[in-house]
Amino acid sequence: MGKGISVAFVALVMAVLAQVTSMILNKEAMSSGLSECTLVVYSNALSTLILTPSSFIFHRLERPPLSFYIVFSFLLLGLTGGSSCTYYSNFRLVLRLSTLKLI
Repeated sequence: MGKGISVAFVALVMAVLAQVTSMILNKEAMSSGLSECTLVVYSNALSTLILTPSSFIFHRLERPPLSFYIVFSFLLLGLTGGSSCTYYSNFRLVLRLSTLKLI
């Protein structure tokens, strides 16, 4: 029981440190003139480069088949999802799109 709690605590501390580091780097990049939309594109591209290979390594045998409906739904959510570039639109629309779930 003690080892499980300590592993969870270390994981929590690492997640908080990663988030704080990301916030500091984002603030520095934006104060040096990088726009919000460009920052979103760069951070999403970096997280895709990091997370895609790890998902193939850790979940090799557990992947469900990808149907056209799922791929199209991901595309539609990606094009209309609530990111920080949607600050020009209505708040209720952004809130509804960000909480949209697949059936």
